[in-house]
Amino acid sequence: MEIREGQKVTANGKEYEILKLLGKGKGGYSWLAAVDKRKVVLKQIHHEPCDYYRFGNKIEAELNDYRRLKEIGIRMPEMLDADVENERIIKEFIDGETVYDLVLAERLPETCLEQVKDMCARLYKAGTNIDYFPTNFILQDNVLYYIDYECNDYMDEWNFENWGIKYWSKTPEFLRYVNEHTAKASEKPVDPIWQKLYNEARKVQRARSLSPYIDAGQVAAALLTKSGNIYVGVCIDTACTLGMCAERNAIANMITNGENQIDKILAVMGDGKVGPPCGACREFMMQLGRDSADIEILLDLETGRTVRLKELLSDWWGRKEIQEDTG
Repeated sequence: MEIREGQKVTANGKEYEILKLLGKGKGGYSWLAAVDKRKVVLKQIHHEPCDYYRFGNKIEAELNDYRRLKEIGIRMPEMLDADVENERIIKEFIDGETVYDLVLAERLPETCLEQVKDMCARLYKAGTNIDYFPTNFILQDNVLYYIDYECNDYMDEWNFENWGIKYWSKTPEFLRYVNEHTAKASEKPVDPIWQKLYNEARKVQRARSLSPYIDAGQVAAALLTKSGNIYVGVCIDTACTLGMCAERNAIANMITNGENQIDKILAVMGDGKVGPPCGACREFMMQLGRDSADIEILLDLETGRTVRLKELLSDWWGRKEIQEDTG
C-alpha cells in the first residue's frame, strides 16, 4: 500500500493521519503523522534499490539496530510501535533543526560537536558506528538526537573523525554536497505515490505495431483513484481518428472497474519523461464530475511539480452545467 498526505494509515490496528512527507532514506520513507492529538513519525520501509548499501531484512534490521543503540546509550527518538507485517515503525517526533541546516546557516553551536563526540566514545567502546551525516541529527532545546536507527560494526574509515567530520562544517565535501543537492533540497520531497504511478505506467509502455493501420504503447498513463486503486492504459494510434490517448484508456479501465473519481494521474512519453494531457483528455477528465477540477497531474517526476486540472482548463465550457447537475 502506497502512503500519501491526508491518508489514514494503521499500524497494529491503530490509525494515524498522515500530515506530510519528512524525507526518504536508504531504507524507507518517513512521514509526519498525528495520533491522539500528538505528532509522531511513521516510517514505511521501502524496497527500492540502493547502489551503495546492502540490506537484509529491513524491518528486522531497524528493530535490532534500535535495541543495539539503546543498550549503548545513544540519545534517539523512542520507538513507540512496530508493525512488522506492514513494515511500519512509529517513532517519537523530535522537532528541531538538523545539524545539516545549522552548518548551512553557520549557526552550529559547539555543544553539537561535544555531544556527538560523547556518542562516539560510547559507540567505539561497543564496536559500533552510526551514520554520522548531519541530516541524521537534530538539536532540540540544546540536546542532540540521532534520529536514525541505523548502525553498523565499527570500521575506522567510517568513524566520525575520518568520515563524519567532513560534513559538520563548510568543508569542500559539505559544499560539494550542497551544490549537488541544492535544487532538490529547496523543494518539497516528491510524494512516493508518483514514483509508484510512474513505475506502473512503464510496466505497460511498449511501442508496437498491431497492424499496418494501428500502433500502440508509445505513451502510457497511470491514475490513482480516490479509493486508492491504480489503473493504467496505453495510447492507440490509428490511420483515422479512432485512436485513443493513454490517459483516456486508463480512465476507461477505471470506469470498467466501477470507479469514476480520479485523485492523481500522469502520462509517460516515449522518451521516458512525464508530459501533460492533451486538450481532449483534459475535457474528458473534466466531464467526469464536479470534483474533477481538483485532479492532480504530474508535470515533472524529478521535482514533483504538479498542477490541478482546473489550472489547465480554467474556463471550461460545461462548468456551469455540471455544477448545477451535481450540486
